[in-house]
Amino acid sequence: MSRIFYPSSEKLKFPLASIHNREVALPDFQRDFVWEPRETEELLESILQNFPAGSLLRIKNSAGFYFAPREFAGAPELDEHTPSYLILDGQQRLTSLYQALHGAGSHRYFMDLPVLLGDKDLEDSVFYLRKRDAK
Repeated sequence: MSRIFYPSSEKLKFPLASIHNREVALPDFQRDFVWEPRETEELLESILQNFPAGSLLRIKNSAGFYFAPREFAGAPELDEHTPSYLILDGQQRLTSLYQALHGAGSHRYFMDLPVLLGDKDLEDSVFYLRKRDAK
């Protein structure tokens, strides 16, 4: 009997590069990106502390598949490219991380290294600004 579900462990750069290269997309029925900037900041803080950030669920895309793909908010447009996989669960987390680490979206995320090197917690060093205020 063949397995249809199997876990894998990937470095964060793999799914983010897959989004950027248009190899991973969203099915058209997925809701839009709705996270607030503070939620992205909290996710970044968790990842920087090496805390688990949840799992992702993806499905292999194939010819005749019932769901039309669409790109992640802030990622390159799919144009006529057909992604290899569609994300069924994890869209908000992946979109947040993609936008934060690729400088896309309406906010920019920073780490204040002097604060981090001082006696403050990591949470005190990560912050965000609106794109227009980030210089």
